[in-house]
Amino acid sequence: MSRTLKSRLRGCTAVGVALAVAGLVAPDAVLAADAAQTTAAKKASTPDVNEVVVVGSRIRHDNYNSPSPIEVITHDEATLAGFQSTTELLQGTAVTGGTAQINNAFGGFVTNGGPGANTVGLRGLGETRTLILLNGRRLAPAGTRGAVGAADLNVLPDAMIDHIEILKDGASSIYGSDAVAGVINIITKRSVKGLTLEGQFSQPGEPGQEARGSIVAGWRSDRWEVSGSFEYYDRGNLTLKDRSWTQCNTDYYFDKSTGTSLDYIDPKTGKPKCYPIGVTGDNGVTINTIGTSRTRGTPAPGASGTRFTRFRPNAAITGPMAGYEGVNGGGPNGLSVRDTFDPRVLNDSLISPEKTYNLFLQGHYDLQALGNAEAYFEILANRRVSSQTGFRQLSLDYAKGSPLIPPNLAFSTAQGPSAISNGQNVGVRAFIGFGNDHSRQQVDSLKATIGVRGDFTPLRKWRYDVALSLSPSSGDYTFESWLTDRLADTLNVVVAPGGFDPTLVRGGFTCASNIGNPSHGCIPAPALTPAVIGGQLPTDWRNYTFVPVTGNTKFTEATATFGIDGPLFNLPFGELKGAFGGEYRWARINDTP
Repeated sequence: MSRTLKSRLRGCTAVGVALAVAGLVAPDAVLAADAAQTTAAKKASTPDVNEVVVVGSRIRHDNYNSPSPIEVITHDEATLAGFQSTTELLQGTAVTGGTAQINNAFGGFVTNGGPGANTVGLRGLGETRTLILLNGRRLAPAGTRGAVGAADLNVLPDAMIDHIEILKDGASSIYGSDAVAGVINIITKRSVKGLTLEGQFSQPGEPGQEARGSIVAGWRSDRWEVSGSFEYYDRGNLTLKDRSWTQCNTDYYFDKSTGTSLDYIDPKTGKPKCYPIGVTGDNGVTINTIGTSRTRGTPAPGASGTRFTRFRPNAAITGPMAGYEGVNGGGPNGLSVRDTFDPRVLNDSLISPEKTYNLFLQGHYDLQALGNAEAYFEILANRRVSSQTGFRQLSLDYAKGSPLIPPNLAFSTAQGPSAISNGQNVGVRAFIGFGNDHSRQQVDSLKATIGVRGDFTPLRKWRYDVALSLSPSSGDYTFESWLTDRLADTLNVVVAPGGFDPTLVRGGFTCASNIGNPSHGCIPAPALTPAVIGGQLPTDWRNYTFVPVTGNTKFTEATATFGIDGPLFNLPFGELKGAFGGEYRWARINDTP
């Protein structure tokens, strides 16, 4: 090819050898001419790329002569396509093949990197089997909780990215098991001169705005060049109530012939029922009900039978279970009958808010020694602040014989003992729609790289690259959690003696642990009432039993790499090239809940 390629050998993950025959062509003159025309057409229609960092082979080549399927996406192409960030681009269906990606819609799930992390996985094999490279070197994971094994796309310096190379082929023989699904190599701008300011703001007709601002600058002389960027990104909160299609969670089933809805119809409204919790609208988790031993009762609308184990409050009901209607007794009575919609579920985060601060600096210096070598460095620093709002259910076990159980429910023995009932048989279990909970993460990460690359003197066609990289990260994660020992303590109540501290008394009762030790400060649980079942809980008791707790995750990765590549000798149909290299990688995680 007429163009000089300045390919670099980057990021070996194991000691190895690679050999290939370059320039092999068919002897048939017609086929050779067709191949030449095809190559020329590709070169004419594709932007000139001064440097190609190899992702599919350790042997230098251009993407038009690659044995593996490599897709190149430039920064300008991504902008014209409407993507606001590299994260959106990499998680787009055209790149990932339509498979689901972990993004900020997964705030209530257990995910790799914890809530707020954004990852990408090719070919449906998951994020831990897709290797992310930055300028040919591994991008270390960063996140929270005990599973931090995938690179967080939030750390990428979007303003400095020139193009992206995507290898849609397995590369485990070159990079290791984390490249089984493929490799994504993100290349930053090699040369930047002057100062560039960019800003972007997106405001939909409804909540969900995004804002981004960046500064890119570069300086250079005959022997050195330094460039970098600072970027700020802010995405607003988007909740279930902000979009009409998430305000009522239903299955959306229809009869093909008549068009009639096949969703469960709520007898109270005559419309498909909305559910507060569940994958779709069908059979969500029950809330705002109680569990008792099987007894007679009045069926709720849509229920059938006369004996039930689940009831929900209804002040109009009289009879053996006055104030409660039966919603589940087996047979045709399913979860669809007993579920109760709670409007607070609409405060859940559909897309959780996030702020990122990103600083990237790179440079190189011509040493004029060691085979036209240049010393180079990269520094990538990032802070991510993210948060989520969810909806929680509280299962509260009132022990058999507890004075907090009203007389009309005193008959019940719902099941055996539990930790919350202090080891006693449960009299009534309340399935309470507790309300919203909140979590927050702050992750600080750093990636520092230094290296030397140049010609392998005296073999001028051979190139070498030696690099050292250190990537520490620290993430604080705060979430609200029930302290089960306090829950049990607050449910173990006795009659408060006269003159006892009134702040530790509710309904004439106090915690048994407060007797003789008022400084213990236990707040007694509320008596079981329809209001409590509906989630109306005393603020002081909520604050005593449901508290914010903070953990920390530290992840550190250090990498040393060395690689050389070049021609070995000539064969009748081209050069036989080789690549040799090795990598040592050390990683440690320390999660302190």
